[in-house]
Amino acid sequence: MNNKAINFARRGLNILGVVAFSIVGIATQNANDFEIAKNLELFSNVYKEVHTYYVDELDPEKVIRVGIDAMLKSLDPYTVFMTQEDAAQFQSSISGRYAGIGTSLITYKDQHIFSDVYENSPAQRAGLKIADVLVSVNNQPVKGKAIKDITTIVRGAPNTDVTLEINRNGDPKPLKIIIKRQEITTPNVPCAKNISNNTAYIVLSTFSDNAGRNVANALKTLRQNQKVDNIILDLRGNSGGLLHEAVNVANVFIPKNQLVVYTKGRTLDNTERYFTLNQPVDTVSQLFVLIDHASASAAEIVAGALQDADRAIILGDRSFGKGLVQNTRELSYGAKLKLTTSRYHIPSGRCIQSAAYKNGQPTQIADSLRVKFKTQAGRTVLDGGGISPDIYTATADYRRLSEALAAQLMIFNFVSEYTKRNNTPPSQTNFSLSDAEFDKFINFVQEKGFIFNAETDKLLLELEEKAKAESLEPLLREDIKQLKTLLANKNAELFKTYRRELTYLIQREIYRRYYFERGALETSAKSDPTIMKALEIAQNPSTYKSYLSK
Repeated sequence: MNNKAINFARRGLNILGVVAFSIVGIATQNANDFEIAKNLELFSNVYKEVHTYYVDELDPEKVIRVGIDAMLKSLDPYTVFMTQEDAAQFQSSISGRYAGIGTSLITYKDQHIFSDVYENSPAQRAGLKIADVLVSVNNQPVKGKAIKDITTIVRGAPNTDVTLEINRNGDPKPLKIIIKRQEITTPNVPCAKNISNNTAYIVLSTFSDNAGRNVANALKTLRQNQKVDNIILDLRGNSGGLLHEAVNVANVFIPKNQLVVYTKGRTLDNTERYFTLNQPVDTVSQLFVLIDHASASAAEIVAGALQDADRAIILGDRSFGKGLVQNTRELSYGAKLKLTTSRYHIPSGRCIQSAAYKNGQPTQIADSLRVKFKTQAGRTVLDGGGISPDIYTATADYRRLSEALAAQLMIFNFVSEYTKRNNTPPSQTNFSLSDAEFDKFINFVQEKGFIFNAETDKLLLELEEKAKAESLEPLLREDIKQLKTLLANKNAELFKTYRRELTYLIQREIYRRYYFERGALETSAKSDPTIMKALEIAQNPSTYKSYLSK
């Protein structure tokens, strides 16, 4: 065992001992204090015994980390311990700045795949491409590593080199690419443009630093170039961020000194009310806010506050339902604890948290138990289960289908094949996926063994195996075959029903490969079904007002 590990173990034991005996000193206050002291002392004793007598030498840092993680996992998925390295990554996600190469990774079937290569990033200039598979970083194999651990290796000091080994579809041998790290800034407003019908379209991807200011500046710039009667604020896929930036974004559209959100915790320190502080940019234009199942936390605060104020029509799908607030607590040795300290409530009084946690396991709040609240105009809204849009543009079947396609990388991999067959970038003004290409996508999905009804398919496979094992296969063969045919027909019917929506998703991914995320957002807006619905309503002010009245 190295000196660092020994010192860590000694410090851990000393700290546990001091805490335990300190609490013992005040344990007479109440039974709860005694229980805390008793169990901390027991934990200390167990660790001492394991450390001293276990048959194999242990890594004390790893053993204690497992204990910490298990304890926090019993609470909720958002309360987590962060090492100094974890805390640095967390801070970079909040600030939108870090030193690295400008990529995003996903893991699928034990492969680490580059899901994004940022425009004008060091990675892009070095020739890295979306869908490249990462093999090693600085000659260290990455198989089996967590993405956060790979990120720690890839990131580093600016102007230093990192060597990546990748596999690229179509190349027989792995490629080595040397990339010079640079300061990376990820914009939280990746797209702001004027589209048809005097409409400003603004995408907010995360509530990082200056989100409110950037949305305000984007809207002011668009108003300089064109008359703006309608605003579409796109929060789809936005998983949240800083609470005060949620207030600042809402403040762009609602007056000063208006309540946006308040928090309730166990202590008064965790109970606060947040009001808008500035003069708004626009309180009169018709406002549309787009959300989906991945819109969470700060995104839900903004959507919910604007809905409660009857300031915006909310379109899309029901949001994620994260009504818990986390604060970071400083710990020793640069570590931090991200701790759930309160729940947030939007102005009507509702909390949109969709799950209660018991022993770390989520229990969804049934729709029948959701409590009714009222907006300023007297419209009925519900707590729990996220923000329900005023206009649904996605059905449950479509959500399940699109999520299954995304999880199995069907569209992602199909577009990788498409770009190999099509070297010429599509037009940014009049590109439309052909019927022949959509049919190729259907064939691709079938060939790759796409599983939509995962549980049903699993049960059907088990039934088939049981029938064979119990010599019932001849008797049930036709029934099983008929069930498989029914499922296949159901899947085919869904692809036909949602052909327009799926075509849009494929087109958007194609645009992203040739024109990056910014270009994909700009060029795909005209074919986005949810944006098209907003534009349709925008043409009729009386229809718009009817959605916001009682």
